[in-house]
Amino acid sequence: MGRLGSASVALLFVTCGSCFGQLAVSTYHNDNWRSGANLAETQLTTSNVNVNTFGMLFNYPVDAAIYAQPLYVQAVNISGKGIHNVVYVATMNDSVYAFDADSSAGLNASPLACELH
Repeated sequence: MGRLGSASVALLFVTCGSCFGQLAVSTYHNDNWRSGANLAETQLTTSNVNVNTFGMLFNYPVDAAIYAQPLYVQAVNISGKGIHNVVYVATMNDSVYAFDADSSAGLNASPLACELH
């Protein structure tokens, strides 16, 4: 994986039973109007997003600081690794990583793909 520093990417998710309402975040603030609103949200409420149910589930090491917004894309076919929900991050070293968004266990302990510079 190359030169890993002290930076890491942390994945935060609600620990709800079913999170099928997720949608791809492929642009800044979710939409072309940069509103930040997800008007289709059905799973997250003030009763299930609180200090007891929301927090860091796992993190991954990367080679430098991350200042850009991570991108989340559902159901990506990663060659040789199958279908994954993916978080893409770019670092200050111009490296790009693709991480499994749902688990860091087993084969997902390493990036699904990375381009280091």
